[in-house]
Amino acid sequence: MTSKPENTPSKTSPNTLATPTRYVQHRSQRRRALYRSNDGGKSWTRTHSEALKDVYYTYGYYFGMMKVAPDNPEEAYIAGVPCLRTRDGGKTWKAVFDADDIHVDHHVVWLDPRDPEHIVLGNDGGLYESYDRAENVRHLDNVAVGQFYTVAVDMEKPYNVYGGLQDNGVQKGSSKNVAGKEEDWEYIFGGDGMCVAPDIKNPKIVYTGFQFGNYYRLEEGGESTEITPKHDIGEDKYRWNWRTPLIRSPHNHEIIYMVPNMSFGVWTWGMRLSGSARI
Repeated sequence: MTSKPENTPSKTSPNTLATPTRYVQHRSQRRRALYRSNDGGKSWTRTHSEALKDVYYTYGYYFGMMKVAPDNPEEAYIAGVPCLRTRDGGKTWKAVFDADDIHVDHHVVWLDPRDPEHIVLGNDGGLYESYDRAENVRHLDNVAVGQFYTVAVDMEKPYNVYGGLQDNGVQKGSSKNVAGKEEDWEYIFGGDGMCVAPDIKNPKIVYTGFQFGNYYRLEEGGESTEITPKHDIGEDKYRWNWRTPLIRSPHNHEIIYMVPNMSFGVWTWGMRLSGSARI
């Protein structure tokens, strides 16, 4: 997978004004590399000898952008799990925006064309801003940018709201909470929070999980029990979507529906009750 080439007219290099420097990424599990062109894209040269490790996992981050400093064609940023920066044209890379309180999984880096010291970063934790090229960073946490994959409610009075958030786990909050005056949400599970199915008979039990069909039965004050069904010996492994559906039966609160690469499946507490043809 490759990214869109980044044009970089330079204020400091007359040559790159005439033929803009371009960078392009190659993104895959085995090959993570950056290529550079100094002749407007006619020829390309890899900028580094070693692979860029730990930038992407499981797939190339199609949303991870690359940007080049408006005042220096040798300085570029790659947005991935970490945010990397080079100041020598791609030969060496160093993580920036890497403090413990800064979220990972970076989507976009914006470099102010009028002030190269001013950088805005967007990632799974929201927005971050720096006015000294990422040396000091502030979190713009007054912007409501949380992304809910799913929302569910229980039968309590007042009822509770549950949400599976993109890379911010599964959270729970009372419908009576007042923002700014009390703790709004309780973190109950991790990962990329997915579907949530509260038990309508027992408010202490919730079925939920994270990406690729990893679902659990959570019991307040107890242990979490994995309920994701496994294939039998001799069968092909089940294939689970990133956001695998999970639904509680409206007729029997102990029956949970999950759908991998089968047209239909029913499980309760991780035990398969029935299934049919594979898709």
